[in-house]
Amino acid sequence: MLRTRVVPILVLALTSCTQRKEEAAPAPPPSVPTAPSHPTTPPPAPPELPGQAEAAARISSSIRFQGFGPARFGADEEAIRQAWGRGLEDGKRAEGSTCHVLFFRREGAGARPPISFMSEHGKFVRLDVTTPEYTAPGGGRIGMSADDIRTRYAGRLEEMPHKYVEGGRYLVVSPEEGGPTRLIFETDAGGKVTEWRIGLPPQVHYVEGCS
Repeated sequence: MLRTRVVPILVLALTSCTQRKEEAAPAPPPSVPTAPSHPTTPPPAPPELPGQAEAAARISSSIRFQGFGPARFGADEEAIRQAWGRGLEDGKRAEGSTCHVLFFRREGAGARPPISFMSEHGKFVRLDVTTPEYTAPGGGRIGMSADDIRTRYAGRLEEMPHKYVEGGRYLVVSPEEGGPTRLIFETDAGGKVTEWRIGLPPQVHYVEGCS
């Protein structure tokens, strides 16, 4: 009688221990989805600033062989400031120099100002452009090839070698209506326009600007 009673008790104890171990065992962690093997699509480029293209078009239409808007070549610096209509910075004046530059610098545009106005003896004589957003009279702009410029200004263009860039050129354009003003495109060795200027001689030919 004693032996038959012990066996059920042991079986019951073992069963209880097994149940407690199963209940105590932690649940497996939820599966974590793996990242896709293909790269994610990059975010879209930021849109152009509102009004930037319209402002560039207005500035381009103001640049003429006669000057900038109502400020004609030969006008004083105050006429330049009024024609620009916004703040212009003063360039450093070299001691004893009669040459002076007013320029516009936009944040993030780089070290060189995109547009500047040169005066000598207090008179507006030249305008320089170093950005492709502004277009010269006749449609020339930075980034065009020398052949594009030759085609656009056929019959009123002279060429000369660049003073500092081997293989570069100065493409000098005369106004259709005649007059002393000149438009000069500078090209690199590959024949691409890198900057341009317009103004009166001799200042428009100054390679180093006011330096």
